[in-house]
Amino acid sequence: MFLGIIWLSYAYITTRLRRVRHGVRRQIVRLEPYMVLSAVTMLYFLYTPTSREIISLFSCQPVDTEKALQDVAPTSKYTSDAVAALANRTPKDGWQGVWTSDTSVMCSSPAHVGVAIGLGIPGLIVWVFGLPIMLWVMLKRNSRVNEFGVSKLEDPLVELKYGLMYDKYRYKRHYWECVVLLENCALTMLLVLLQAQPAPLQILVAMAVIFIGVILHITFKPYIVKMLDTLRRVAVYSLMGTLFFMMLVSMSEFEETPGLPTAALIVIVIINLVVVGLHVWAIFRELKRWALYELGVTDRDYLAWSDIRCLMQRLMLALGGGRLQGIVRRISGSSSGDSAPAGPNGQQAPGRRSPPYGQATDPAVVAAYV
Repeated sequence: MFLGIIWLSYAYITTRLRRVRHGVRRQIVRLEPYMVLSAVTMLYFLYTPTSREIISLFSCQPVDTEKALQDVAPTSKYTSDAVAALANRTPKDGWQGVWTSDTSVMCSSPAHVGVAIGLGIPGLIVWVFGLPIMLWVMLKRNSRVNEFGVSKLEDPLVELKYGLMYDKYRYKRHYWECVVLLENCALTMLLVLLQAQPAPLQILVAMAVIFIGVILHITFKPYIVKMLDTLRRVAVYSLMGTLFFMMLVSMSEFEETPGLPTAALIVIVIINLVVVGLHVWAIFRELKRWALYELGVTDRDYLAWSDIRCLMQRLMLALGGGRLQGIVRRISGSSSGDSAPAGPNGQQAPGRRSPPYGQATDPAVVAAYV
């Protein structure tokens, strides 16, 4: 009898554990796309600042040597105490400065070399260069076309997981986010490693990297929407213009020119205001297209007052139910029978229709996308 009780207990426990394990497995399968989406988003936004910190492990900041300080101390801001303090902890000649991340550590000292080899090199391999390569491999694997001529990138589940990385690009340019990440990485690396160099040289190198990115962008035109291509080019051109005027002001030949810094600052502000204005105009244009799409309007490309009232009613109904909708009706003066605007033949317009790709993109891009 005792043995029977033990076997019954064992059967009950194993059955319960099997059910719990099955339930946990179903929850993991259900939540797995959202977990992958969260991980991809976190890695994407952490990549640039983390790469900057990893690259800074190799950065050294030069400071004045003991002899230079002693020569200028009588006629400069350096005091004799500062000169003595620096002389106690710096080599006399041929030294490379201090570590940028910790100025108490000398460059090429055992502590600096240990951190650079132990953390810097693995960080460069695994994170700085490894993450874009891993992303490219993952997208390449999912871009294969099946026997029906459909890519896995069109699968809603795959798009939910990795859509942040490719949904704004054409399928033939699904890897372009890797190019953008590597471009940002190269720009960060050059600027961090060139901290000891004059400002004009740093700006010139940054402009060279950005110019290469512009050439690649114009050549491949990766975005699926033509407007995004245009906004990207405008933003990059404005950045190059801003860097040019910054370099102009930082050059020694123009440092003493009266009024030049103010004029350069005004030009920089105007350039960036124009770019911001273009982006705001693009946002309102896309909002108008979205509103026409939601209302099913196909016979015109502008919003009427009745369309705005209908959108407000739908929004308030979604947010707060009939009470808010009644408030909107009283404010707008509409009757209780108002609904979506009628179609061209007087019938009720449908709530959804095919996305207006022809309005947002040129035919060549649409053909490449489809």
